[in-house]
Amino acid sequence: MILTGNGWSATILGQIQRTAMTSNDQQRTITNSNETKPRHTEMTVLRSLEDYRNLQCLGVEEFATQLGVSTGTYYRMLERKDVHPSTKRRVAAVLHTPPFLIAEFFPQPSQTLRDAVDAIIERADQQGWRVVDPETLEPTGERLTRSGVQDR
Repeated sequence: MILTGNGWSATILGQIQRTAMTSNDQQRTITNSNETKPRHTEMTVLRSLEDYRNLQCLGVEEFATQLGVSTGTYYRMLERKDVHPSTKRRVAAVLHTPPFLIAEFFPQPSQTLRDAVDAIIERADQQGWRVVDPETLEPTGERLTRSGVQDR
């Protein structure tokens, strides 16, 4: 089962992209060849700078040197502190990935967006969460509430 907030079910989830990393760190798209109707089923996964460092079994100083930044700058990036955009782009280029796929560089959502999501979640908590089929993302007609799964 996949649970989605009331009002967002398959419309939003159907647009998510799934990307897997192969053993040589190249991205590949995962698709389901059994699908009968076209559906966008790729999902992009963010990786932290620490993920990249650990994949290479490097220490902080060694990894920072590889990225072309000081260890202080590396720690500022990890803490999402103020780092110049050109530094972020340079680091992303060294890692052969777009900057927005590095977790520490992903822009934080605005307060307006966070408030809207909170309101949707609150409404879904009150009305129940729609249950969708994990293969088709079509609503099953069931809702999940605090007391369990209920039919409509």
